[in-house]
Amino acid sequence: MVAALITSVAMLKFSPDPPPLPVIRFTVLMGSGQGLATVTRRAVAVSPDGMQLVLATPYGLLRRSLSSQSVEPIAGSESRQVGVSNPVFSPDGKSVAFWSGGAIKWIPVNGGTASTITQSVNPIGMEWDESGIVFASDNDIFRVSPEGGTPELIVDLPSGHTPLGPELLPGAEDVLFTVAQGAGADRWERAQIVVENIKTKKRTVLVDGGADGHYISTGHILYALGGNLYAVPFDVGAKKVTGQPVPVLEGVRRGLMGAVGTAHYAFSKTGVLAYLPGPSASVTSTLDLTLTNRAGVSEPLGLPSAPYEYPRVSPDGRRVAVGTDDGKEGIVWIYDLNKSSAIRRLTLGGKERYAIWSADGQWVAFQSTREGDAGIFRQRADGSGAVERLTTADPGATHIPESWSPTDDAFLFSITKNDTTSLWLYSLASRKSESFGNVRSVGNQVGATFSPDGKWVAYSTGERGASNENFVFVQPFPATGARYPISQAGENGHHPMWSRDQKELYYVPLVGQFVVRSITTGPSFSFGNPVTVPRKFPVAAPVTPRTYDVARDGRIISVMSPDNNDPGRGGAASNIQLATLEVAVVINWFEELKARVPRR
Repeated sequence: MVAALITSVAMLKFSPDPPPLPVIRFTVLMGSGQGLATVTRRAVAVSPDGMQLVLATPYGLLRRSLSSQSVEPIAGSESRQVGVSNPVFSPDGKSVAFWSGGAIKWIPVNGGTASTITQSVNPIGMEWDESGIVFASDNDIFRVSPEGGTPELIVDLPSGHTPLGPELLPGAEDVLFTVAQGAGADRWERAQIVVENIKTKKRTVLVDGGADGHYISTGHILYALGGNLYAVPFDVGAKKVTGQPVPVLEGVRRGLMGAVGTAHYAFSKTGVLAYLPGPSASVTSTLDLTLTNRAGVSEPLGLPSAPYEYPRVSPDGRRVAVGTDDGKEGIVWIYDLNKSSAIRRLTLGGKERYAIWSADGQWVAFQSTREGDAGIFRQRADGSGAVERLTTADPGATHIPESWSPTDDAFLFSITKNDTTSLWLYSLASRKSESFGNVRSVGNQVGATFSPDGKWVAYSTGERGASNENFVFVQPFPATGARYPISQAGENGHHPMWSRDQKELYYVPLVGQFVVRSITTGPSFSFGNPVTVPRKFPVAAPVTPRTYDVARDGRIISVMSPDNNDPGRGGAASNIQLATLEVAVVINWFEELKARVPRR
């Protein structure tokens, strides 16, 4: 017996290690023609055992077992008005939490009645573990019981700092999350992945330059930069990184236009990785300027791809002012829509953004940081003459030019300070500014725009803490105290835009939607029912200015990922109609990860 025991121990000690499990890759088709809710929140989830996938669409959740060929909607998750997003499995894999209609809800994975956990405005990332559901909203991170109740504030960030994708590390004493500062299409490429202790509030930066980081039990932090995933060794006990980042996967779909730094990937405890394929380059660096007609058909202008943002068409409809922002420099450009010349750089100093045209088309006003503050300047559109300062922003405040009056030498601009935005009117004649219409919004931009005859102003406003409610209004100009609500209760109306003939008003009512309403301004003000307008181009959240404008022929000029011009490839815009909904799956991916990024 002793000899047998010694022999067994020797065999165990000196026998070769078993070969690693094979890594298997394949693509799962999740349906056709539904579209994806991919602008801000994660759209894919994997069950803890790795056997089930859930995908969020504008119409509800889809589920597929890896042992089955069939895709089934999760009955009870339907939401044809606002869509669903950010699905996450419960620790036992029997339920799925998701966001819909201004609330975080949960539902059995096999379908049933959805239960509301908590009302939340725009949660940007959440996870579900044994201690509860952790989610980010506005500048804060909360934890809430799946049974409901008042969410517990566990991380409080200052104004101007946006968290993403929080999760509790083992032991539930520390929170891992991404935090971005400021604005700009590249802010999530400049973001930091940090860990903060809930009690002491001590925060440690783990990754400087990346987003949507998550801890893996193999001892790694996985995060996104551009369209690629990187991994870095991580000592969870010491709460520190122990090696250098290594790229581990190319071509993962990201959120668009700096709204949120979401990367659409998820993994199970068993090493199954699922992700939505996308371009490997940063989507913000490969955007096209595109014209889209009323039927939703888009045509690129033919300019080289660049990090374009916030196009605005001149009053005569012949030119467009558009910004680019690569994170280092913000530039305003002028382009002749008749394609008679190359795109021309207009601004040369500081970071310039948010261009608007004067009524005569001779000037372009823009925000600039060339002298330290975020005030407003103007420059002749042909580039001649000196740049002229118009407003000076107080410390901690930013000024954004909104819209130039078609009939007066004056323009609307917004002032944002301490997360509150107000609307002002600047007169070139008096060189003075005054508050306009008592317009005030908390957490979101107002997006004000003059009507073509200069007698009306459309804008949006909301209050943080309301359940996904932002409203589009129209006021007379000059302000009389009257205001007309255009969007409907339960919507998140934002980014209004007048048609060139003033007979219609476009706006974004909810995630993934775009509508237009007929408008009559005389002899009395009235409007018709909303009509859905097909689109492929993305629209940003109300926290940023409007990302599209209307051209002289009625087409909409916007920025778009080149992929969006190919319906079979999808692209980075939200809720566009896709030929197929594909999820890439990697079985035993942890084996590959450990080989490529060994721990010390």
